[in-house]
Amino acid sequence: MKRIITLLFIVVVVLVASVSIASASSHNPDPVMEVSAPDSVTVGESFTIYVTAENEGGWDGNAGHYSTITISSPSITDKNKFGGVSTSLYSNHQRSAGDEIFTQNGETMSAEYALVEGSTDESQWEVGEEYHLSTEVTPDETGTMIFYIRTTLTDEEDTDIKYTAPDSPDTNDQQNYGVKRVEVEVEPETRNYELTANTDGSGGMINIDPPNTMTDDWSGLFEEGTEIELTADPYSGYVFDGWSGDVSSFEADDETISVTMDEDKTISASFEEEPEPEYTLSVSSDTGGYVDIDSAGSNNDWTESYEEGTEIELTADPDSGYEFDGWNGDVSSFEADDETISVTMDEDKTISASFEEESIEPSISPTFEYSPDQPTEDNDIVFDADGTVIKNGTIDSYQWDFTGDGEYDETGSVVVESFEPGTHTVDLIVNADDGTTETTTEVVEVESAQIDADIQISPSNPREGEDVTIDASDSAVSDGGDEIVEYEWDLNNNEEDKTGPIAVTSFESGTHTIGVTLKTESGLEKHSEKTVEVDPELANIQITATDTTFSVDQSTLIEYSVTNFISSEELTVQMLLEKPDDVAVTDIQNARGTNQFTAVGTVPPGEQETILIEVEPNTAEEIEINAIAEYHISGDEENSERKTESLKFDIEDEQSISDDDTPTSDDDTPTSDDKTDDEAPGFGFSSVILAVIGIGFLIRRSNL
Repeated sequence: MKRIITLLFIVVVVLVASVSIASASSHNPDPVMEVSAPDSVTVGESFTIYVTAENEGGWDGNAGHYSTITISSPSITDKNKFGGVSTSLYSNHQRSAGDEIFTQNGETMSAEYALVEGSTDESQWEVGEEYHLSTEVTPDETGTMIFYIRTTLTDEEDTDIKYTAPDSPDTNDQQNYGVKRVEVEVEPETRNYELTANTDGSGGMINIDPPNTMTDDWSGLFEEGTEIELTADPYSGYVFDGWSGDVSSFEADDETISVTMDEDKTISASFEEEPEPEYTLSVSSDTGGYVDIDSAGSNNDWTESYEEGTEIELTADPDSGYEFDGWNGDVSSFEADDETISVTMDEDKTISASFEEESIEPSISPTFEYSPDQPTEDNDIVFDADGTVIKNGTIDSYQWDFTGDGEYDETGSVVVESFEPGTHTVDLIVNADDGTTETTTEVVEVESAQIDADIQISPSNPREGEDVTIDASDSAVSDGGDEIVEYEWDLNNNEEDKTGPIAVTSFESGTHTIGVTLKTESGLEKHSEKTVEVDPELANIQITATDTTFSVDQSTLIEYSVTNFISSEELTVQMLLEKPDDVAVTDIQNARGTNQFTAVGTVPPGEQETILIEVEPNTAEEIEINAIAEYHISGDEENSERKTESLKFDIEDEQSISDDDTPTSDDDTPTSDDKTDDEAPGFGFSSVILAVIGIGFLIRRSNL
């Protein structure tokens, strides 16, 4: 029985202990931590260490006061190196090396290196809550920076009891806490250098790789140590002439170079026009003569270089008793027997001249020319064989076959023949006095004769009523031996048709077709036409007077009108009155000039402007007064036109005109007594100034 009781007691104790342990475990805080930091940065490059921590404790595992997230670094002694500190905890604290801090056991110590931490202060860190701490660090030297990071939660009831993350520390920090060790490699600062590449002219471009671009002027930044390949690419007709600038002398002539960026560099490519290629000409001759070279005189063994395209003339020069026998080598078969040849240098060439002892038999080289070289029907064509050469003999006769029938139609070295249009074969046979015969043949193309009509119209854009000169005198016949002898004009203007090479006429406004029929002495005939556009007449002027016969010291009233014939454009008009010096314009002052008076103004489309002018002669004689109008479409001063109309007056002594001759005013012509304020404001002082200076007293009335 005692044993059973003992066993039951043990079971109870174990159960109580298990419950106690489970209860205690469910009350403990449990920190979990994540750290974010870069693996490497460059000197001077700022980076952030970001720590996130969460309390994942049991259902009642809240942490107590002064729970913290801590970042410390044996690489940093000054707390100010921790910049931009940010935390979601209640406060943050920074300490430098030498400041007082607490160990894990709560003892004070002097910090060996700097740290920064966020704290809950007197608040709890409840289960499920997440907080963060971050700081920014800017390294000022290369190397490895070490950081110790931990999260420490205190027990809710006893703050001396602490729970830390990470669960498996990498090492212990200066306060003897287990920590996560984070290393950040600080590498040297990356430098960038600028490459500028260009050309010194227009002869080519540069390929830059990277970035694999073709250009003639370019700049870009590259990291230190980058290698760039530059390739000079000349245009057609140019060649690369070298690099200049930041390039070694060993590479200056290489079309492709490699550039290592260890400083700013400027490199330029030069190009020059591609020199013409040169070819070698070798000339020789065998026994019996020399070769005369136009650039080097006579030689029998000679070599020289020439630029491509150069032409050299070679002439075979036989010695006495020898004659030229032909060219050998780089000579076409068509020139092989010519004593003088022209050689174009497009490759290396070797040419030799052969000579042979002079033959006693005649040698005939027949040839002829004809003129004109492009004949037409009925042309007299001159055939000339005087260029024929004979050696060792004398020419006896020349015979010509113009029909191709084998029978010769003419004899003599120079003959004249004409053909119908078409292709004709001409044979020349040359006979030597010893019976030697040679023949040559030419093909002659004969064109039909034609009349080339040429009609010139002046002015090219006439106006209605203007004299127009129509000229066909430059017309010609393609056959120079024929002439145009008749010109018959169809002017299409209801005017009697005209003859002759030049006709003068005028037209109404509109489009007119002018025709001319040309006839030649041989009977050829051609009709040709040309169209002329005739613009409407801009304006017309008219001058009338109340009297044209009156006595000295009497006056007459002149009506001077300008009519605008254009229905859509305004005319700017300058109206001048030209008179003898001994004719007075009554009461007009400030005249422009000694013997002419001017009014300037505009005439609206389709309307008429009229000036009334009173004149009084001082001498009995016949006089003439001219109305002159210069006008243009407003705004088109360059195309101004001018018209003049004249009015003659017979001025007699005062007694010569009887009372019966005094004109009446039964007609519509205005007189000085008829003037009204609307038509002519009179010729008082003020009106005279208007007449001269402006057009203020013009009378406007519709006329069209």
